[in-house]
Amino acid sequence: MSMNREQKRAARKAGQVNEDGSPVSVRERRAPAQQRLNQERTKPRQFIREVRGEMKKVNWPTKEVVIRYSIIVLVSLIVFTLFVFACDYLFEKFFNFVINPGKRQAAESLRQGIALTLGSY
Repeated sequence: MSMNREQKRAARKAGQVNEDGSPVSVRERRAPAQQRLNQERTKPRQFIREVRGEMKKVNWPTKEVVIRYSIIVLVSLIVFTLFVFACDYLFEKFFNFVINPGKRQAAESLRQGIALTLGSY
């Protein structure tokens, strides 16, 4: 497969071919890393020391950042909860209206009948 000019320039720039177009000799590869088979296990005290050392390297957030992010999360939670509640309420009203259109009229008639009955006493 032949390469066009752009591919040749890119290969030269990457160090894969010489100026004359001949391939560059391949670098020697390292032997794969050998696993530690015969070493002793890390003692608990050494493990704790290493964990403390790594924990000191961690970039911990400041108190102000934690408070700011907590407020953002709580406000987002409240807004999303209100949104879901509103959608649920509106869907319930819509589907009750679509599925049972006569039920509302029956309830109103029942209320009027009760009012008339109670009004006569």
